[in-house]
Amino acid sequence: MTAKRAAARKDKGKGKGNNRLHRRSVVALQGADIPFLIGGAYVVEVYTGVSRQTKDFDLYVRPQHVDLALAALKCAGYKTQKTFPHWLAKAERGRIASI
Repeated sequence: MTAKRAAARKDKGKGKGNNRLHRRSVVALQGADIPFLIGGAYVVEVYTGVSRQTKDFDLYVRPQHVDLALAALKCAGYKTQKTFPHWLAKAERGRIASI
């Protein structure tokens, strides 16, 4: 199953609010021209079909892009923080976390 097909299938079910927030994260980073990868439970589901309910949306960025990514997400309305500056930053909007 392609990632595009899996995303379309997922849109028909539950989680539309989460999908909207996830898209907002992706659009913010794309708009700021920041390279990133999506990881975690969402990618596992797309490629294996194994679904794991999670509230976070894992985005991987290069170390040199972390501050720019956080600034872009902050402009998109997320609360941002460097939880562990050497490896983990977070952006939250409501109960959904990105990065």
